[in-house]
Amino acid sequence: MANDLAEGFLREDAPHWADLAPLAAEVGRWAIDPSTGSAEGDSALADLTGLPEVAGPFDAEVMLARIDPGDRAAVETALDGVAEGPGRFETVFRFRRPDGGLVWLEASGRMMTVDGRRMLVGATHDVTELREAQMRAELVAGEMAHRIKNLFALVQSIFTMAARGAGSVPELQEAFEGRLRALAGLNAMTLGDREAKVALSDLVSAAAGQHVAAGRMRNVLPDPCDIAGGAAQTMVLLLNELVTNAVKHGALRDGDGTVDLKVTLEDGKFTFEWAEENDAPVAPPTRKGFGMRVLTGMTASTYHGRPEVEWTERGLRFRCTWPMQGFTA
Repeated sequence: MANDLAEGFLREDAPHWADLAPLAAEVGRWAIDPSTGSAEGDSALADLTGLPEVAGPFDAEVMLARIDPGDRAAVETALDGVAEGPGRFETVFRFRRPDGGLVWLEASGRMMTVDGRRMLVGATHDVTELREAQMRAELVAGEMAHRIKNLFALVQSIFTMAARGAGSVPELQEAFEGRLRALAGLNAMTLGDREAKVALSDLVSAAAGQHVAAGRMRNVLPDPCDIAGGAAQTMVLLLNELVTNAVKHGALRDGDGTVDLKVTLEDGKFTFEWAEENDAPVAPPTRKGFGMRVLTGMTASTYHGRPEVEWTERGLRFRCTWPMQGFTA
């Protein structure tokens, strides 16, 4: 399609920009003629999208073609709606850059009459970090509800484990209170300051110290190793889910089952490995609950983790790799 948009439409001194909000350097400006599909963008838009051809006149299809298929229909509906009448154009969508990176972009604008032509004039900025933070927040909120729902069952399990090894009421009290304190510490770290760093050994101790002391869990951890605040929150939830599942259904439930936890820091990667060894064969779950969302969803949304879950005859195997930069403090 020929591009007939007036050259220089996005010059900074153009009068149609005067009543728009001030634009930051990371915000890409654009204008579209809905009747022809002709568009024009600036250099900031080219940087955001990775498309050098949009720094100047271009066909709107160049941008539309790279919108995630799951979002394109909504974007086109929003474009059609604003083209037919007054109102603002606002949409958020996933965009695939030429380098393969998937980013979230937010675009907003409104129809204006410029030199006798009806134009949609607007701006776009990258909201990837915000969207990923929202996803983590939703998972945290869901995990909190999930944890409260199962709290009584978890406390009962802790009491049962304490009772098995206690030879007297005072011993039972000491063991039970100790495990409750570990659970309280785990929750405190989960809800703590995301900017604070936390020692990996402290996270593991809070989540599974009693199992380590009982010889049911073997750890191989780098020392020292501090986890950044945001990553520590994910690590706490991950450990809590794995330990809770093992206590309820897996290697730490009864018998002589064991867990091997190994963390390695190599080639710029933080690798977490969890392997359960049960006495009797283990059947994988028949459905995926919220716990599986924590294992896969939250770990993936934190610093682009790569989780792997496998159920073997001997029990659950979980592995996740994160880039060390940003994950460790």
